[in-house]
Amino acid sequence: MLNKKILLLVTAFSLIAMPLWARQGSSQLSGNFYFGISSADCTAWTGSTLGLYLGNDPTLWNNPTNEIGPAGGIGFGYRYFINDNVAIATGLAAVYKSFSVEYPANTAYDDITIEIGTTYIIIPAGVRAYFEYFYIGGGFYYGMAGDAEAQITYTTMYGTQTIKDTLNFDDDFGLYIDLGLDIPLSQQLSLDLGIRYERGLTAVYEEEYDLITDVMTRAVLFNAGICVLL
Repeated sequence: MLNKKILLLVTAFSLIAMPLWARQGSSQLSGNFYFGISSADCTAWTGSTLGLYLGNDPTLWNNPTNEIGPAGGIGFGYRYFINDNVAIATGLAAVYKSFSVEYPANTAYDDITIEIGTTYIIIPAGVRAYFEYFYIGGGFYYGMAGDAEAQITYTTMYGTQTIKDTLNFDDDFGLYIDLGLDIPLSQQLSLDLGIRYERGLTAVYEEEYDLITDVMTRAVLFNAGICVLL
């Protein structure tokens, strides 16, 4: 009885720890969920400029701070193995990225918060290297932008007010770095657990006289998915 239990344990462990053999020339497809945080570098009006514009008083608000926002999405990846440890990587994903700019109140009633978010269709192109179950990769990405939704929240003597607007964001282009684990479940299936950092290299919004301009995105995304070796 004891020998049977040991045999079952060894068999189960060997299935979990089984390496993906002979990947050279093979393709790998993966479906992934993404969740994380995003932010942006941008140029914004000073607090005194905003105070003069809205209330003819430069002391109403202090200078703004950039705050992180939620990010997430869904997509698939494709990798072609040029040898057992190196693959060319691409894919397609719809990823929502957001950020906010906050003007802390000085003599005003309350802070002013500007929240901006948009969904990008992201196409990465890079290389991924595998070391046993660990991988590292990187390359470039191109993100086709949808309309950005902006929401401004502020408080006056009449209560809290909200203004919504739509901004025409340009497409994004940047660099990405991948780190993660490709955990074999069988010779064809594996579990992908990773983290990706994306850094935009071009401004997605440039309006010279707008309150916020020169917006360049950045995001940290965790991903989880199932890979199939073809």
